[in-house]
Amino acid sequence: MAPGSTRQEVADLRQRVSELEAEVQEARRLNRRVAELLDVVEELLVPLTLRDEEKVKAFLDAHSVAP
Repeated sequence: MAPGSTRQEVADLRQRVSELEAEVQEARRLNRRVAELLDVVEELLVPLTLRDEEKVKAFLDAHSVAP
């Protein structure tokens, strides 16, 4: 092993750990967003399966973007 290569390896590993930590944070953010979207879908699908038209209309009114 060449002199100084261990230090370079350590520096490279520290950089890679930093990159992986950032990727983990991004994955957590995306997982949270997916969970939020699933909650929204569930809020809509449950009333649909129960044929609760009033709740479906209220949900759509609350979550629709005005033209």
